[in-house]
Amino acid sequence: MNIIKKEEKIDSIKENARVIFRGDFRTPTKIYLLATSLALFLFEMYIAYFGILDPLKQVSFYATFILSIGFILFPFSKERRPKGKCLTFDNALTIIGICLPLYIIIFHDSILLRYGYITLLETIMAYVLVFIFMELGRRTFGPILPIITVFFLLYAIFGKVIPGPIRHSGINIKYLASSLYTTTQGIWGLPMIVTSKYIYLFIFLGTLSVVSGCGELIIKSAKSLAGKSSGGPAKIAVIASGFFGSISGSSVANIVTTGSFTIPMMKKLGFSPHFAGAVEAVASTGGVIMPPVMGAVAFIMAELMNVSYFDVVKAALIPAILYFFSVFWIIHLRANKLGIKGLESSGVPKFFITLKSEGYLFLPMLVLIYFLLFKRMSPQISAFWAIITMLIIYILKNLKEEKSIIINNLLNCILKSAKIAVSLSAAVAMAGIIMNVVLITGLSLRISNIIISFANENTILILGLTMITSLILGMGVTASVAYIVPSILVVPVLVKSGILPMAANLFVFYFAVISYITPPVAISSYAAAGIANADMFKTSYEAVKIGLIGFIIPFMFIYNPSLIMVGSPFKILTSIVSACIGVILLGISMEGFALMKVGIIGRVLSFIGAILLIGGEYTTDIFGIIILLLIYVTQKYKIYKYKEKDWSILR
Repeated sequence: MNIIKKEEKIDSIKENARVIFRGDFRTPTKIYLLATSLALFLFEMYIAYFGILDPLKQVSFYATFILSIGFILFPFSKERRPKGKCLTFDNALTIIGICLPLYIIIFHDSILLRYGYITLLETIMAYVLVFIFMELGRRTFGPILPIITVFFLLYAIFGKVIPGPIRHSGINIKYLASSLYTTTQGIWGLPMIVTSKYIYLFIFLGTLSVVSGCGELIIKSAKSLAGKSSGGPAKIAVIASGFFGSISGSSVANIVTTGSFTIPMMKKLGFSPHFAGAVEAVASTGGVIMPPVMGAVAFIMAELMNVSYFDVVKAALIPAILYFFSVFWIIHLRANKLGIKGLESSGVPKFFITLKSEGYLFLPMLVLIYFLLFKRMSPQISAFWAIITMLIIYILKNLKEEKSIIINNLLNCILKSAKIAVSLSAAVAMAGIIMNVVLITGLSLRISNIIISFANENTILILGLTMITSLILGMGVTASVAYIVPSILVVPVLVKSGILPMAANLFVFYFAVISYITPPVAISSYAAAGIANADMFKTSYEAVKIGLIGFIIPFMFIYNPSLIMVGSPFKILTSIVSACIGVILLGISMEGFALMKVGIIGRVLSFIGAILLIGGEYTTDIFGIIILLLIYVTQKYKIYKYKEKDWSILR
């Protein structure tokens, strides 16, 4: 009898497990992935609340989790493994990948005591780990960054035989291995430290916001705010992508989340497919530069410059608002030019009714902002409380649902976050390798001297070369790497030229991110074109046109630091006003439309006025304002003159 009851109990446990781990979670591989991903989540939440470990030990623990699942989530081949074959290439890489960071954890004290000295075994392990991260990076986002990493490693070893100004004395193989593997300079450097400290938490927060309904609420709110105005769906895309992007920090994630809703609406209303895709690409890319998260770059930038996170967010806020204001304005002009109206009132939810019924979903974001900006708490503890708040809200919201559904959604969220973290960690590991090579070879100083010498200390030329370098280095990689790599190579050039460090870092960051919409590797434009079923190159060209302000704003805050909140409140306020007028004139120039069609002379004058307003000087501002008034008065006169006639031909 007892045996029968025991068997029934076991069957009951198995059945409960089947209910909880429904679908893909039933296989041993999925259960292993889930268990490891859950352990990673609990580890990150633990250190967020109780404090981080020794940096070397901290990143080693983190890497152990990442490498435990990386090659299973991103296999070498999607074909099924032959029966009876236990040790595949992926399994071998997984086992080795687990052992290498575990070695650091086990022998941590010994490694610290003999800092700088490395054994032959550790030398081999160092280069094997480099290969493992490069292979993982190749699988997750392509060969570009691994190839660049190999180039830098070869430069470190063979730099002594390279002729010219970038030649160095050469780096010993064992010394290079030591700096890469047993210190917090290479693989375990600042990018990986920051990722392990709090970037994972923000990845999870962004993923959880979709599951909890916060992402859907953002779209509803945007729809209620801008849906009825001219070109409503396009403006919805701008608002929704800005808000959602500030949480997720990924342009492609923004496009997939909000674009699947906004792009079909834009097309249905009358916008061309490539314009609809371009709007979403530009808006989603802007989400990466929008505080508070900024694609996790805000935290890395604060660490690199040794300033507070609040200082970075404060400096980045006005440029980000100008960017979105410009995109919003260009959409408004295009919609009026084409005569495209907004959505019907019946299809637009009431803002305050929406806020009243679902506004509680914004509470986690308010908690995050409160702890980050008002309490000045660390990013990890702020993210911790935001996650706890969102988890509580999600569970309470879905109490009527089956427990298995709630658990499965949360487990899927944990697994998805781990997958994103794997991809990001492979990228930042290689960024750490590149940073290490640049530092130990003195390459950044050499590049600074080359650029300054070539530009003959001409600031405009230096900025132009820096812009091109940042655009190239930012193509096809994550926001963090897009910023890190150019920042260590070209920011010293700008600082050496007398530019403020904050302005220099933001300058590089903007152009690294703008590469997402810039051909030939315009990843945001191509992703949006896929959803819009549009030509990729037309979409990319249109995105550059719409997002042109993104190429100008960095020059604006270089020449007018008031836009990054440097200076008196009056100067900051007047700079914001002049910048907004410049954005208005730039939009008129790009679209050839204001109140009505603008001729070629008016477009040229508008562009000149926009350029004059870049510097923030009172004399040039006056000329820019005069040009805007001239265009406005001229168009109002034409409208009055043709009021008795059909002047719609002038549209």
